[in-house]
Amino acid sequence: MPSILSGSLRTQRTTFAAVEFAYCAKKIGTDYLFSGERKEVQLCDAVNSCNSTKLAGWDMVAYVNRLVNKSMKYSVEIPFASYKKAFRIGKGYCVQQAFCTRDILRELGYNVQVVYCRKAVFEGTETISGHTWCRVYIANQEKDVCTCNSDNCPGKVNFPPVSKVKEYSVLIVAAGYLGSIPVCFKRLFIGKAQINRTE
Repeated sequence: MPSILSGSLRTQRTTFAAVEFAYCAKKIGTDYLFSGERKEVQLCDAVNSCNSTKLAGWDMVAYVNRLVNKSMKYSVEIPFASYKKAFRIGKGYCVQQAFCTRDILRELGYNVQVVYCRKAVFEGTETISGHTWCRVYIANQEKDVCTCNSDNCPGKVNFPPVSKVKEYSVLIVAAGYLGSIPVCFKRLFIGKAQINRTE
C-alpha cells in the first residue's frame, strides 16, 4: 500500500492574498463559531457544533479549522497539559491544536493524519522552527490544515516545510511531547524577555 504522504511536498514559499482568506471566512461564515465570553468547552461540544452546521466536504474542514483557531489561543504556557485539557482551557501550542483538530475531524468521519516537520519557515516572521499540523484527505485531494494562525484555511497555511514531512507515530507522540516541553519553555522565556525590554 502506498504511503498517504506520497507525492511532492511544497517547499516553495507562498504569498497569500487577503482575498483568499476572506473567501474561506465567507464560505464558512461566523454564525456557528463560539462567541461571547468563553465557557469551558470539550471536544464533544465542538463536534456537536460542527454537526449543527450541516456543512460537508472541505467546507466542514474549513469550519473546523476556524473553530479550533477561535477556541484555542496559540500558547506555549501549558506544554504539560493533554491536548483535550488544553482545548477545555482554551489555549495550546501546535501539537495540542493539531490533535484536537484530528479528533474532531475523525469524529466527523474524515480521513486525517497528524504530521510534522523539523523545519518550517513561517511567513511574516521568517522564523524557522519545527511544526505539527494535520493533513486531510477527501477523495483524491489532500490539504494541509493548521489552526495556529487565523489566516490559515485548508490548503493555505502560513509556513512552507523545508524538511521532510512525516506522520506522527506512537513513538513520535511520546518523543515529540517530551521534546516539545523545553522548546515551549524557551519560547515562553524569550517572549517574556522581549516584553520586558519594551516596558
